[in-house]
Amino acid sequence: MFTAQEARNISNKAYKEQIDAELASIMPEIEAAMRKGEYSCWIYETNISSATRTYLEELGYEIISSTQYNKIANENMKLSEIAKYIADNYPESNIAYNNDVIKGCREERYEESLIDPLLDFYMHEELGLCGCGNPEFTYETIRRYLSIRNEFIISKIDYQEVINRYKNDLLLDYYNDIQYGLLQFMMYILDDKDFTTHGSSIDGCWLTRKGQRLLTVLEAWRTREDEK
Repeated sequence: MFTAQEARNISNKAYKEQIDAELASIMPEIEAAMRKGEYSCWIYETNISSATRTYLEELGYEIISSTQYNKIANENMKLSEIAKYIADNYPESNIAYNNDVIKGCREERYEESLIDPLLDFYMHEELGLCGCGNPEFTYETIRRYLSIRNEFIISKIDYQEVINRYKNDLLLDYYNDIQYGLLQFMMYILDDKDFTTHGSSIDGCWLTRKGQRLLTVLEAWRTREDEK
């Protein structure tokens, strides 16, 4: 039979070990985000205990669910904010070099004027696309793909629905090896460029903050094109 003090000591030891074990998987993600100049990060497929949550909150971290995170990000993100972020963090970019950013401006006309410079940054400077042929077809394909991956997290659609969306939105047969190979190639490229990230399989990838910025730009581009 344990004394009360012995039971307390065992409980405290288990409590600390649980926090240490969870922090071992969480802290590398935080450190990676810090090195990229990000102010938030994803901790995917990790069940954070109430003890670890309390510990992190006491250190000043804010912890929100993936659904809350995406909702906040998508509702609040403006093209002007994305442009400012790029100018501040990519000083060699054309957006920074051309002084395209008007700090503090949120006028609708200014927001729309940023669509093409932002597209150029992501498609040419980040992804390395040359722009010949019909680049708008590629923009739309990427937009639809990122939208599917975003809804995978936000709306928590099951994977069969993801496969259905590939078929309906991308006209792609998931079970055809060649067609899936093309899809997977795009997955690899976007993941390598940090627009998505994944755990054990690329099939379960989700958007990074950078990917959310790109999707916001592509959605603005699509809206503009539809209104022409």
